[in-house]
Amino acid sequence: MTELERKRFFRYSLRKYQALGPASIQAEIVKLKEKFAIDGFMDEESFWELYQDLVETNGWKNTHVLAYFETYSFDNAA
Repeated sequence: MTELERKRFFRYSLRKYQALGPASIQAEIVKLKEKFAIDGFMDEESFWELYQDLVETNGWKNTHVLAYFETYSFDNAA
């Protein structure tokens, strides 16, 4: 995926999450945490540390973090 495509997909994902209510957003966060744990990518404590870092450092809302994780490829991070 090119950078332009990634940015476009991020905007799409952000709008999708912004349309959800607070309970649905919290459910999506829990699903994301569980996916990371099931995939063996990171444990719960590491997930929450990363999540809080993205919120505090970038000034993001929950919807931004969810959209970011939907568009980010962890294959390139290793």
